[in-house]
Amino acid sequence: MPQRAATIVGGGIGGLAAAIALHRRGWRVEVLERATEFTELGAGISLWPNALHALEVLGLAGSVRALGAVEATGGVRDRRGRWLSRTDNAELARRFGHPLVVLHRADLLRTLTEALPAGSLRSGSEVSAVREDRRCLVVDHRRGESRPDLVVGADGLRSAVRRALWPDAAGPRYAGYTAWRMVTEPLAEPPSEGAATWGRGARLGYTA
Repeated sequence: MPQRAATIVGGGIGGLAAAIALHRRGWRVEVLERATEFTELGAGISLWPNALHALEVLGLAGSVRALGAVEATGGVRDRRGRWLSRTDNAELARRFGHPLVVLHRADLLRTLTEALPAGSLRSGSEVSAVREDRRCLVVDHRRGESRPDLVVGADGLRSAVRRALWPDAAGPRYAGYTAWRMVTEPLAEPPSEGAATWGRGARLGYTA
């Protein structure tokens, strides 16, 4: 039986995780990413137990946990710093088998890319169209075209796959929120726990 082929459009966390899962099931995969390299521009990310369970299925939970830190406690404060709610992350681990882990998104993305064959990662491959040709899906991209058995659209809010196959689907709508994310240099006295502070019309979150 010939090896089945999958084209994943989008080289973010979701697209790479899908590619790893298919690759480990024996599929030949390619990941098309429009950027010139596979990298992550975000800041930190919190991985809750369900995410670590998914990484465990992919065989990567241990590697990811080693790159991050377990956040022992956290919660929500009001604008004066008073606790509104607290989270016992030890209880999360007891009930669901994994703790809450925080790490840099770039470290997570690097772990995912390293789990795939180098030849399957195709940066600079922006997709221009997804079309049907004799009951076969064809993906047109900057490097040519692909005719896989399966196409996975993991290319974000302004998905080219969605636009091509479901042109009437509603796209993203700005709801008036703006977010700034950052990573600081190590602090002399880092906070002992993470928290989100809710104020009037604004929220601030941090983790060590």
